[in-house]
Amino acid sequence: MLRTLYSYFGDVMRLSIEEFAERHGDAPWLIVEPYAQDTEETRVATVSGSKATPTQRSVGRIQKREGGNAFSNMVTLGRMPNNDIHLPAPDVSGFHAYFLIQPDGSLQLSDANSSFGTTVDGVRLESQKPVPIVVGQTIQFATVQARLVDVGEVFEHIKVRPRE
Repeated sequence: MLRTLYSYFGDVMRLSIEEFAERHGDAPWLIVEPYAQDTEETRVATVSGSKATPTQRSVGRIQKREGGNAFSNMVTLGRMPNNDIHLPAPDVSGFHAYFLIQPDGSLQLSDANSSFGTTVDGVRLESQKPVPIVVGQTIQFATVQARLVDVGEVFEHIKVRPRE
């Protein structure tokens, strides 16, 4: 699930980076840049700034969510709420892309035959052809920009710029 960066501010202020990583896990994270909102579907409720909102930078771990979709071997991303990472942007497909977590912990990303495509560092992915990805790479889901980061970068980003 994507949440605003600010929703983690309390933890960052009272926990060490090690405690933060222990509490929230050390799986890779996505930092998602603000995106356009022009349909009713993109209006996401916010309670104390906890859920993702198109007008704020959001963050989410790359991991299966409890009660999520039926695809046990992949972490799905898309506009539909049954995805592991719900990204309700108007040009993101219902099931847009998916991450594959390999046994050694490395990640692969695949476009799921989305309407507007997925790129990694500016290179468009072929549909259904997983490519290795690593922390530091920029990913674009349709027009939505994101960056793959580690828990340390999330912690430092929130500490320095919590309300972005």
